[in-house]
Amino acid sequence: MKISIIVPVYNMAANGKLEFCLDSLLNQSISDYEIIAVDDCSTDNSFDILQSYASKYPNTFVALKNRINLRQGGAKNTGFRVARGEWVSFIDADDWIVPDYYEQMLSKAESTDADVVGCDYCLISSHTFQATESIANSRLSQVGILDDNKRRSLILDGGSLCTKIFKRKQILENNLFFPEHIFYEDNAVGNSYMILANHFEYIPKPLYFYYQHESS
Repeated sequence: MKISIIVPVYNMAANGKLEFCLDSLLNQSISDYEIIAVDDCSTDNSFDILQSYASKYPNTFVALKNRINLRQGGAKNTGFRVARGEWVSFIDADDWIVPDYYEQMLSKAESTDADVVGCDYCLISSHTFQATESIANSRLSQVGILDDNKRRSLILDGGSLCTKIFKRKQILENNLFFPEHIFYEDNAVGNSYMILANHFEYIPKPLYFYYQHESS
């Protein structure tokens, strides 16, 4: 398995948000991947939607449900514990990605021998793949084999985890699970991922769409 895509889900059923996200993952140009969507005790019908996708795509899609609400960190941990991919990616359940997102990210990783790859994103308020203003999530000065200066730069300003892919083995071997029951769980582990990394690469294009809506 090339990559595991982990999607934490909580009350995302309204207005087609969840389906738009999941469809963008299922329409990727690569085929060797799995989607692990974890419902964190939603009070709407999000889990019903996940189960319908699991029934329709049994070889690609896994729907899980936490027994208690653990917030996003706990949902990510649940998915990570069953992931099988060489790489891992975390996608928010109301966002989406371009159709060749993983093809571009994995190609960059394999051509450079990087163990973390990131890209830019755009803020958007409607379900479209027409990118508007691109927001830089990294800098070209951070790219390459990580010496002290590059690593410190990434620790201070590493950008979003959602716009990156990571070597799963590095995370697993160092037991770097997300903290649970808190907000901003990414901030607690992002620096640790960068401390472990040996080589960072970056695609300066908005391949990730960060959806802005009333419950963002």
